[in-house]
Amino acid sequence: KHLYFEHLEKALSVPESNNGVYCRKVEELICDFYGLPFANLTTSGTIALTQLALVKGVKPGDEIIATGYTCSNAIMAYSILGASIKFCDINMHGVMDPEQIKQLIGPKTKYIAATGMFGNPVDWDKIKKIAFDNDLIILSDIAQSQNTDYKGTPVSQLDDMSMINFGRQKEIPVYGTYAAIVYKSDKYKDALDAARLCGMSRRTLYGRNKISHLGVNGEPSEDK
Repeated sequence: KHLYFEHLEKALSVPESNNGVYCRKVEELICDFYGLPFANLTTSGTIALTQLALVKGVKPGDEIIATGYTCSNAIMAYSILGASIKFCDINMHGVMDPEQIKQLIGPKTKYIAATGMFGNPVDWDKIKKIAFDNDLIILSDIAQSQNTDYKGTPVSQLDDMSMINFGRQKEIPVYGTYAAIVYKSDKYKDALDAARLCGMSRRTLYGRNKISHLGVNGEPSEDK
């Protein structure tokens, strides 16, 4: 408790209340921990998945193969963008069954939502092959397997962009709930920055406000 209030006092004494010194420090720690060059903090797992889906191009009418054996908010993130969901049954490990994914692919299928559960990652080798063979894009949700390895490789490094989550029941517990997107290439940075700032490009925020992308209100706060 005393540590929390000490840090809270410092966080609220800086000029930037959103996405400031403390938020950037946490992003640096996340990058170091996961061995990735980029991380964007945001306000919840749902918002993070929405941002990830926006940046990866999900739009109304697209079809996503996903598991129903997860938090309902994970599905809502795609549904609010107008995508339709095909639910895939789970295998003995509680994650999507790759063989059923093949059977569910149709002419409107554009994405596979790869969701780890209870520390178990999806079968990345099989899902990546299915995605490659059918020209599909992977949406990587590792909120419940973010510290797991798959065949010796951290799951955070298996896709170009993944969502991780913090909360009372997560592997990294915090007060309330927060999340981040970790990613490998700076080509996503401008789009992700705008996606969490209601679509506004930060480069023009203090000049001429310009809506450069679709986005949501997801800027992290210093006091969290």
